[in-house]
This record gives sequence, structure tokens and C-alpha cells, in this order.
Amino acid sequence: MNKQFAYPKGPIPWQAAPHDFTGDYNLNIYTTETTQRFALGTRYETWDGRVFRYARAGSNRTTGYAMSFNSTKFAGSGASTSDAVIASATVVGGNTVDYTVTAAQGYDADGSLAKDVLCGGFIVVLGETPAHQFRQIVANTAVVSGGGTTTITVESPWAYAEAAATTCCIWGNPYYDVREIAEDYISAAGVPVVNVTTGQFFWMQTWGPCRTSGHSATAGIVAGERQVWFGPNGNFRSGDTDAMKGTSRQLAGFYIERTSASAGAGYNPLVMLQISP
Repeated sequence: MNKQFAYPKGPIPWQAAPHDFTGDYNLNIYTTETTQRFALGTRYETWDGRVFRYARAGSNRTTGYAMSFNSTKFAGSGASTSDAVIASATVVGGNTVDYTVTAAQGYDADGSLAKDVLCGGFIVVLGETPAHQFRQIVANTAVVSGGGTTTITVESPWAYAEAAATTCCIWGNPYYDVREIAEDYISAAGVPVVNVTTGQFFWMQTWGPCRTSGHSATAGIVAGERQVWFGPNGNFRSGDTDAMKGTSRQLAGFYIERTSASAGAGYNPLVMLQISP
């Protein structure tokens, strides 16, 4: 069992820009492919402080519109996690634990689990005494369709021993299945730098000067109101600050360039994106 991530995980400084292996042009972060090159969520920063994250698309999306985190819950649901338990005891100093995948679980809901697909996700073992143990997942063994037991490897050793059948909750990697924003209960993860299709690996921007698409203005904006929010489909919205706060919109950042309140629908201002530094 690997004790390290299966792929490089950076962070990548600007001097070592990600290499593009897909053709002759070395498009670095401006390419897409179905072969995974880095751990999902790997951070790349340019010399001027723009930040990008490596992700996998769960739906098609065009550049300039934000994509969202999808549900990352793999085991344990709702307000209670009593439907999920570990299949083996945790051992002080050990860094593995078994979990039995049911026939309805897995990303394809068929009981299958690809090797290391949970890498970069999280597990919490909810022991009553003495404490809960929250760890990042660095590896998992494969399970074929129909269900079975996967061995999960975590980043750091278990501090407490917990018996088998102790309640647990497992989350997949947040960057495994980013999608077009469809409703307001999920949060923006980043803005893709190229058009993407389902199943492709790509880079999305999370911080710094960013070109936007689909901008719309909300009535009431006045000079001096500089903040920008994400709309329900991943577009960028401006408007009266109090009104936007009242709708609990996710803050996208602030304007670098906006010259007037008349620049409304279809206007593509430059925004200082502020999702994840």
C-alpha cells in the first residue's frame, strides 16, 4: 500500500510551469486531457500571484464561468453519519483503515471504486472516546462493481485506537467532480482557463486578475461599489452590496476595471478573483 500520493502534488512555482504532454505546442495549463498528471487540487502559482488548481470536470463548461464543487460525500449522509462505519480497527501509529463499499456506493453508484480515486479526500473516525480523528486520504485500494472492502491510507498516523464498526464519514477529493453551477446550494470552486468536457483534467483559476464572462448588473449599483458575486449559473454579478449579501451569494472578488454603472449584461470586466489563494 502506497503511503504517498499517486501523482505529484506540488505546489508548483511559476519557474516550473506544468508541462503539456498532449502535443507539440506545450500549452501548459491551457490544455485538457483524459490522462491525470497531478493530484487533484494541486496548486500552481504564477510570478504575479495568480493561482490555479488542477481539477477533473464532471460536466461541460466554457471558460469565463465558474464551476462548482459537487457533492463530495462518499460515505455518511445528512445530519447523521450512523450509516457508515469502519470495517477494521484503527491502531495507534498505524495509517490505514478498511471500509466496506456497498453495492450502491462509488462514483458510478455500482459499488466500484477505482484505485486512489479518493486521494486528496478526507475521512473522520467519530470515536466517542477520546476524540474524533480527521485525516486526509492519500491512497485507497480498488473495489470492483458490486461492492467490497477498500483499504484507505491516511496522511498521518492514528492518534487513538478505535474499534471496528466505529462510525465514520468519508469525503472524496473536492476537485474530482467540479461542474457547471446549477443551483445555489453548492459553492464555486474556480474558473476554467479553457473549455472543458466531462471527464477531462484541466486547470482552473482561483485567485488573481481574471477575465469574466456573462456579467450582469443588479439594479441599485452605484459608484464605489466594487464587490462581485457569483450568480446561480457561475456568471459574475454586481449590485447593491446589501442586496447581494441578502441573497447569500458567494463573494467572487472585486473589480479591477469597471468604469460605469451602465456597463451591464454582456460586459466583461477584469476581476480580482478571490476564491482560494
